[in-house]
Amino acid sequence: KRKWTEDEVKAVENKLLHFITSGRVPGKRECEDCIRSTPGLLQNRTWEAVKSYIKNRITALKRE
Repeated sequence: KRKWTEDEVKAVENKLLHFITSGRVPGKRECEDCIRSTPGLLQNRTWEAVKSYIKNRITALKRE
């Protein structure tokens, strides 16, 4: 388990922000596309980790 860096968070949120705002969790393909679109930055993250990050952000927004 690793803390998300600021750059990783920015990269994921730039690419998958519409999932957070719509409250929909991305699938495997969307997560893998996000990882591929940022070579080097998200290489150490699995698609499951990206999906979990988005899911947790959606949950946090609902809690507010």
